[in-house]
Amino acid sequence: MNINDLAYAYVQALPLNVISLKEIINWADSIIVKEDEPNIEVIELAGSTKGSETIAQLSLSSSSYDEEVSMRIFLWSAYETSLHGFEELTSYWDALDLANKGIYGNPEEIKENMLNHLDANRV
Repeated sequence: MNINDLAYAYVQALPLNVISLKEIINWADSIIVKEDEPNIEVIELAGSTKGSETIAQLSLSSSSYDEEVSMRIFLWSAYETSLHGFEELTSYWDALDLANKGIYGNPEEIKENMLNHLDANRV
């Protein structure tokens, strides 16, 4: 998986408590250990202590992300957390998939509905 895709998924997931700050820092630490020359954003991310710092660093790290991959990562993370209401996100993903294929629905409307659902079920 691409670092940019994961970073963008984590930008979406952190404010909703789908993933914890500690999990993101552990992820950044693992990248630093694996790579010979990790980029500066990942190094600074590993040293983050506040959610706002972490989101800023993740945003810098997600400059060229694949929206579909990032959305799938986010939705899987949300599903795994088993937070109230997140199980329903799979139906939104199915609807978005159909809309993107031009079979049924408007992708932008489904994304908006999904975001509204997430906002309503914020922990």
